[in-house]
Amino acid sequence: MKIHAPEPDPARVGHRYLLPRFARRIGFRAAVFLLVLWVGGTPAWAAGDAAAGATKTRACVACHGENGISVAAMWPNLAGQNAPYLAARLKFYQTTTVEQYPAMYPLSAELGEQDIEDLAAHYAGLSVDTCAAQAGATAGDPAAGAQKAAMCAGCHGASAVTANTAWPSLAGQKDQYLVAQLKAFKDGTRVSQVMAPFITALSDQDLVDLAAYYSGLNVQDHAPCE
Repeated sequence: MKIHAPEPDPARVGHRYLLPRFARRIGFRAAVFLLVLWVGGTPAWAAGDAAAGATKTRACVACHGENGISVAAMWPNLAGQNAPYLAARLKFYQTTTVEQYPAMYPLSAELGEQDIEDLAAHYAGLSVDTCAAQAGATAGDPAAGAQKAAMCAGCHGASAVTANTAWPSLAGQKDQYLVAQLKAFKDGTRVSQVMAPFITALSDQDLVDLAAYYSGLNVQDHAPCE
């Protein structure tokens, strides 16, 4: 079964996409003016509340730990991850089935939109020493992984902390989780048009080496662990 990872749709920018029929009827400038008035009078969706999110983690800590560092290497760390990506993943799980994600689907299905934003804000705000939590976790070659990581920097950041919140930061992530996700992209069980051109050129050893490199970076300062 192929699972499609969420990817951002290309932004459609330009006045021809904004209220096309309405604008043709009353004129584009008038339509824009009314749109501004409407947006100004409409309350924006509340941003995530980290304090509220901290009270909603009861179902998460069994796998992802009290401080957002997972208790097992096959589950991802959440501490320090960017909030929009975390929120997008939770919303993605709500679109799947219990057969595809037996743990995450039932938990995410119970969450409202504000719950998701609050949880994302909570975990994004955590700062944890991943070096202490992951010492000696991987058998891959971090130095070899660092060389291969150059091709990943465009999306995931030169220091494995991305500036584009559509993508996850990888610094300090669990090695076994990273290997499992990379293999899923490679064998097609997790589909991404963005990842496909990069992953097909990598060997299984490359995947292990990349995981060793990324998991060996500290979330706090993104420097290699000693």
